[in-house]
Amino acid sequence: MNAGESAREENPETAVPTPSPSSGTDAGDFTVGGEPDTARTPEQADSPEDADNDEIPSDDELEEPSTEKEPSEEPKAPNRDDPEPDHRAVGIGVIDS
Repeated sequence: MNAGESAREENPETAVPTPSPSSGTDAGDFTVGGEPDTARTPEQADSPEDADNDEIPSDDELEEPSTEKEPSEEPKAPNRDDPEPDHRAVGIGVIDS
C-alpha cells in the first residue's frame, strides 16, 4: 500500500464505491412474479425534439394578445398641486408634461 491508497481508504468522502455483484443490467427494476414490468408509453413526448408534428402547437396558437397600449390610451395621473413630491404612491398612469 502506498500513501495515496491509505489516504483514500481513510477518507470515506473520497472513496469510490465498488459495484456489488448483484448490480447488473436489471438492477433497480421491480419485478412481479419474476418477470420485469414494461414501462407504459407516455401520451406526450418528453421533449419537443421527440414530439410528433401534431403535438407541436402552431405559432398562431402560441401567440399571446398584446397588452401594450398607445400613450393616449393609458390612464392619466392626477395633477399635483405640491411643488415637492410627498413620496407617496398615488397610482399608476401617464404624467402629462
